[in-house]
Amino acid sequence: MNTTASSPNLVTGVVERATDGRMHLAIPGVDYLLQLETGESRAADVGSKITGVISAQARRIDAIRSGGRFVEPVEGPPRRVQGTVMSVDESEGAIVVNAGVPVSCKVGPLQSASQFEVGSMVTMGVAPGATFTSST
Repeated sequence: MNTTASSPNLVTGVVERATDGRMHLAIPGVDYLLQLETGESRAADVGSKITGVISAQARRIDAIRSGGRFVEPVEGPPRRVQGTVMSVDESEGAIVVNAGVPVSCKVGPLQSASQFEVGSMVTMGVAPGATFTSST
């Protein structure tokens, strides 16, 4: 998993393409080329390394017994996330999932972050509009 030493919730990637408010982030060590919203009017510099948090809104999170860690599709906007719960933030209503890269997933309105335990496996569909927030 591609994380930074300072925080396991941060990911470092390379900007492959960028337009106002959107970028394609390549993650070193995996084949992911994730299309993420940035909310920034200025496009990131293509080819630059960038560190931050990937966030998504879960439609529904299901606990599973086994399976792999992945973001689907490999290229494009995330639609499905599966992996191990790394942390639970009840105050924010979110969990961070190791899906090959850390993804902060906001729990849907009919669920609670406290339902999920660190180390458990989960799978979920995510709503359109996954974001990347730079930590710098």
